[in-house]
Amino acid sequence: MVDINPIVKISKQYLILLERYENKSMSMDDYRKLLFEIKLFWLEHSKAVSYFLNSIDAEDEVAFLAGANRLDIKNNGHFKFILAGKIRIINDPFLKFSILYSGNSDEIDYTFFDAYMADCLLDTIAVLRNYAGDFFVLPIEGIEKRITEDFNSVLIESSEQMVLSMVECYYVDKRHFYDDNPSFEIIESRLITFVNQFLIYSGIADRGLSLRERVNNYLLNNGSKIKLFSRLSEAEQFFAITQQFCIQAISIAIVSLEYSLIPFIRNDVVFQYYSLVLNTNMFEERKSNKDVLKETVLFIISRKNGLFFDDYLEFKESYGNGKLVEEVIQRVPEDDIPDPKDLLDTVNQVLKGKCI
Repeated sequence: MVDINPIVKISKQYLILLERYENKSMSMDDYRKLLFEIKLFWLEHSKAVSYFLNSIDAEDEVAFLAGANRLDIKNNGHFKFILAGKIRIINDPFLKFSILYSGNSDEIDYTFFDAYMADCLLDTIAVLRNYAGDFFVLPIEGIEKRITEDFNSVLIESSEQMVLSMVECYYVDKRHFYDDNPSFEIIESRLITFVNQFLIYSGIADRGLSLRERVNNYLLNNGSKIKLFSRLSEAEQFFAITQQFCIQAISIAIVSLEYSLIPFIRNDVVFQYYSLVLNTNMFEERKSNKDVLKETVLFIISRKNGLFFDDYLEFKESYGNGKLVEEVIQRVPEDDIPDPKDLLDTVNQVLKGKCI
């Protein structure tokens, strides 16, 4: 059984650090100072964090928030995450902006950055202050520059190969792909049939759209990226958008396999790409059917609306720490991964029986 006591102590110290910036009007220099302190804090505790992560066994049932930057307590994200595993980790959301450690703030959109940081600060403080022991905030993907650079290099290379493998033609590299695919229609005609259902960019509704419509909808929903993408060819647009989701999905798979963690994915786009990654031969180690089933059940439950009580503690006691998920799994034949629609019916039956 993994020992959480050192992490509990670290969490209390981290809360004290963040509280110094609570309710404070922040300039870019203030944010840079905060991020520097955060990086320094995790460097000081890197051995303890590494030991904890490497001590985890599958039997410990440790879950991590995947494909999302923060728990989002104000929208009841804690009610759904408490259903996952017996120990739950949130990857520190502040480390995303490591570019500021070197003072390169000109590369950051301050309006977006300020809103992001304010939300993360409030959410993380609420997690550590009000839900201590239920959720832990840790730097899962590493802190040291060399480690993160090596990890990112692996993600970029493997995701590029993943996108290239989605079409029936063979391409040496993405430049070759760009030259041979002048339009979305040509790319779509060359996609491997089973892959096409996974290539969504805005939501499941994308499945009924052409590739051109999917890309256009994505750009409309992400207005800040339109200017950048307008300078790219259609092949480059497809590749860039698809690769970013592949990077995210591969990262989730690597972390979950490396540390025996259960990924809790609540975004349908991210889950589709993660499922696609699991259908490849990218990793020597394969997840068991039960692991995949558990992850799928968690995803389906995460998409249910209104899944919470007025009393969080009552909800946690009745359904949290894997109880609800295990009850759903018990209704599925052993070593079977049912069709998602059938699994959704099973989830609904369980929830109806509990009047949730």
